[in-house]
Amino acid sequence: MTGGGPPTAHLETDAALALLVFMAVIWFGIHAGGARGFLATFASPNPIMIPLNFVESLTRTFSLLVRLFGNVMSGVFVIGIVLSLAGLLVPIPLMALGLLTGAVQAYIFAVLAMVFIAGAVNEAKPDTEISNRRTPP
Repeated sequence: MTGGGPPTAHLETDAALALLVFMAVIWFGIHAGGARGFLATFASPNPIMIPLNFVESLTRTFSLLVRLFGNVMSGVFVIGIVLSLAGLLVPIPLMALGLLTGAVQAYIFAVLAMVFIAGAVNEAKPDTEISNRRTPP
């Protein structure tokens, strides 16, 4: 696709954005609880879960990539099909709908990124910080 297509219609752009979220989760997780605290979250609830928890972090990143790419490309394909079948003026409302869909997908991507980062920060925090915030009865 050349020209004025959406930037997230290219798999490389989506992969770069998902990789940034993956690295941000690691960065903020280590920043919140140290390297030891962040790595200890992979052994939760027991050490047998280490490979599965690592695969979970990779699949979350992959799902961000596929979700963004698939949703944006579906709009591009629909507009292309309608353009080839109906003519030049009919796809204009679909293009406007594509803009709305793109904005919603960007919002969902940002919210999911924040949820993943907040989860890493909350899991990596030491238990002493959490217990210090409780007020005595």
